Amino acid sequence: MCDLSYEETATICSLDWLLLTKRPENVRPMIEEVATLANLRAEAVLLAERWIGGKPPANVWLGTTVEDQQRANERIPALLSVPAAVRFLSMEPLLERVDLSQWMGPRPRLEDWDGYGWPPGTNPAPLHWIIIGGESGHGARPFHLEWARDLVTQARAGGAAPFVKQLGARPMVMPPLCRGWVPVRLKDQSGGDPAEWPEDLRVREFPEVRR
Repeated sequence: MCDLSYEETATICSLDWLLLTKRPENVRPMIEEVATLANLRAEAVLLAERWIGGKPPANVWLGTTVEDQQRANERIPALLSVPAAVRFLSMEPLLERVDLSQWMGPRPRLEDWDGYGWPPGTNPAPLHWIIIGGESGHGARPFHLEWARDLVTQARAGGAAPFVKQLGARPMVMPPLCRGWVPVRLKDQSGGDPAEWPEDLRVREFPEVRR
């Protein structure tokens, strides 16, 4: 980690950093390693020590990708092992219905935020933000709109903010009295225009974060 001027440090701290990984199991060991490196600036070591101790940086959001139930089962526990002001899932491309109920909880109270983290026992919502989307591009796999609806419902019931990013190149729906899924025809090839979506999926919420 290089030396930074006061102005550079102020700029970094004023930004929200969204860290997204497919390997959340590596995050905690990396922070713990930083906390033990004597050749780093004292500020960096102190930040890592406070982070692992339960007081994460208020402007760092930590997320992992989840495309199916198997990846949810593997990656979410690793994500939850790291203290974070905001934990989020990027469920894009979503490839099947995913049950998040075991990792959801009631919405946390912002008054419990102390500027660095949630005091022990006062952060009952492990996941704060759920990003949902279908696959785009050549060879995109189907994206069933009911999967998205189900996740929006789970997020709101569990205290997380749902954000539907896009419907992808192959959105599917099952109309009443229909025996199977049928494609939804959209002008936007990536399904990224909310004006073309069903009204109940035009959902783009953000988690509340106290500074």
